[in-house]
Amino acid sequence: MSLDIVAVGHIINETIVFPGKETRSVLGSPPAYSMSVAARVGARVGVFTRIGSDYPERLLDPLRECGVDLAGVLREGDASTNNQLVYATDGSKTIHYLSRAPLLEPADLPEPYRDAKLIYICPMDWDCTSAAVEDFGRLPGLLATDLGGFGGAHSPPGSEPQMERDPDAVRRIIRAMDIVKASDEDCCRLTGNRDLDLEAFARQWLDWGAKVAVVTLGSAGTLVITADEKFDVPPLPGEPIDATGGGDSYMGGFLVGYLRTGGDAWEAGLYGAATALMVIEGTGGVTKDRMPTQPQVEARLAAARSQLNL
Repeated sequence: MSLDIVAVGHIINETIVFPGKETRSVLGSPPAYSMSVAARVGARVGVFTRIGSDYPERLLDPLRECGVDLAGVLREGDASTNNQLVYATDGSKTIHYLSRAPLLEPADLPEPYRDAKLIYICPMDWDCTSAAVEDFGRLPGLLATDLGGFGGAHSPPGSEPQMERDPDAVRRIIRAMDIVKASDEDCCRLTGNRDLDLEAFARQWLDWGAKVAVVTLGSAGTLVITADEKFDVPPLPGEPIDATGGGDSYMGGFLVGYLRTGGDAWEAGLYGAATALMVIEGTGGVTKDRMPTQPQVEARLAAARSQLNL
């Protein structure tokens, strides 16, 4: 039986540094968060990644416990992607890369993964090239991406923003996509414009070939745009305590919702919002207990529909 979703990107050994608090090493990355939560809400998912001999085996346990297929975890060489995620007192964050795993190539994708309903390219920082992304796009399933790792907030800032330094690299990626996601911070980092018109930028993605544009806005909700409609998905009532992994968890829920509804972007947006909220109401990186189950998400979403008249 083919998988529903395969995430492509490096899983990481991440040390999270909060001001005045003890540091800790946890499993992190967009593939880890998005696929752990997708598995917990009932999707059949896998991760295609590279790790080295330095990667702690214990950090793979949460993926196994959540039900993520690990046939695509390739342990080769000495170096994994290791980083520090440092939070400032104002809530902003900076990623420092200590080492990096080798690039991900479509030729190394396990055969059972090639028939997945959807491939989700969600790197930490250019874990695969634009040409590789285009090759992934030749597989039969849908293709989605997170621009955070293609010059957005996961990528170290350069002398010029990505859309000035090499805009064609990002355009090639977007042209291959069915679904493109970025946070508001990613968009500003990509363009170097803190006063960016986010809706206009997202509509450019559709002009370049994407079918659905998703911009996460933190506590302000999410903007979802298709060729025919625009949806302002509101923030749902809750008590978040740790936003780490929130956008990745949102996409895990969004992609599951999108597949289950046959491409209903509004319903997918609501499902993603409920899923992410339940994750950020906890803390501690990627763990099975932090990830909600399908009945829990559906109950939370039903309550939010009633409260907000959705």
